[in-house]
Order: sequence, then C-alpha cells, then structure tokens
Amino acid sequence: MDNHDPVKSPAHYELVDTEVVILIASCMTPEQWQGYCLGTVMAYRLRAGKKDDLIQDISKSDQTEILYDQYSHLCKPSRCDCADHGNNDSTK
Repeated sequence: MDNHDPVKSPAHYELVDTEVVILIASCMTPEQWQGYCLGTVMAYRLRAGKKDDLIQDISKSDQTEILYDQYSHLCKPSRCDCADHGNNDSTK
C-alpha cells in the first residue's frame, strides 16, 4: 500500500532518501527560497481546480506555505554583491 499523501509527501518528489523540497531549500538563499515558495503558492492558487481537484490544489498551496517555514533554516547564506564592497561612493 502506498503511504504517500499527494499533498504533503508526493511519491514523485522523493529522491533516494531525501525529499526534493529539502534539496531545493538547501541550495537556495533565503530570498530565493521565499521567491520559489511564493511562485509555487501563486501557481497552485491560479490553477486551482483546472488541473487537479480544487481542494487538492488549495491544500498544496497551503502546504507550500508550511514548507517555507519548515525548511527556511536550511537555506544557505545570502551572497553579497562583491561590486558593492569597498565602494564608498554613494553615487553609484
């Protein structure tokens, strides 16, 4: 019997022993992760009921918001723009 929840833990998003969402969060800066999750939430809500069941799409959107909070700590530090370092000229 398949124990995967199509909203919280879809089987097609598992790689080896790690869920894809964990790999994605750990490869992104906090800003990238926020944008990724916001885009995902918007996509599920905009298509709600058109691809999958309406309630399932809204549930996936809600789950993405939970995942954002749950995995934000895995994000790598933000990279700074090296061009800004050492430049005291405020006109640029």
